[in-house]
Amino acid sequence: MKNVLILSLAISLPGLAQKTDSLRTSSAQPKRTDYVISQQERQQMVDMAAGPAAGVGNVRTFDHRYEGLRGTPYMYPYWAKGYVVLTNGQRYDKARIKYDAYKQDLVITQPPIRPDSIVIDRDRVSWFVIQTPDSGAAILFRRFPDVRTNDPALKNSYYRVLHDGPHSLLQRIAKTFRQASFQEAYSRDVRYDSFDNKSDYYILGPDRRLTKVKLTTKNLLSALTDDPSTQLPASVLDDLRKRTVDTEAQAVKLVNDFDSSGAASSN
Repeated sequence: MKNVLILSLAISLPGLAQKTDSLRTSSAQPKRTDYVISQQERQQMVDMAAGPAAGVGNVRTFDHRYEGLRGTPYMYPYWAKGYVVLTNGQRYDKARIKYDAYKQDLVITQPPIRPDSIVIDRDRVSWFVIQTPDSGAAILFRRFPDVRTNDPALKNSYYRVLHDGPHSLLQRIAKTFRQASFQEAYSRDVRYDSFDNKSDYYILGPDRRLTKVKLTTKNLLSALTDDPSTQLPASVLDDLRKRTVDTEAQAVKLVNDFDSSGAASSN
């Protein structure tokens, strides 16, 4: 009986050893060294261990398609030089400014006097200037709380002043937030959140009415001539209609020439 048992073990052990070696050298399961358990695998193990007694655990799934956030809520993502003037005449000189175009907030700091950043209440701000880092040009922003509009957001916004005159050409620099959309069946397959630029242009007339415009000759002149207080000679309007407006600079010149012609005709 002992001889039969020994013979049986002698036959089965080489076969078991052969199967073990084949698993080690299989290309389907390569040998890994210095393996570190990832956070995802660790969480899956924890969830499985905490599962029902029947042995079926709750495995948490991770969606790795999300690509993060693109863009910034600020006009410039860094601190720019500038200064701020409040409605009471107080000034913040040599300030560092970030203009939050998404919230329409003005954030400043004054190192070393004021190392912390603060958000200035919009109702206290008259105007401010940001110096562009590339050219050092000054960008003027103003508030116009007396504008005639039914949109509260427009009444309480900051506007970049492109032309300041009887008819002011203004730009409202804003940002919109777009959320990622890729998890639903009919989603747009946008895998990241983003802040997108949104700029609109306006004519502010002598009657304080705010009119949204496009930077084209026809659209600008339509808004400018809609003001009954300014009537230009037909010959002047004909000359202005021949202008080509494709850029901000051309739009500024058209509005400036319209105001200059209106002032000359009234004298």
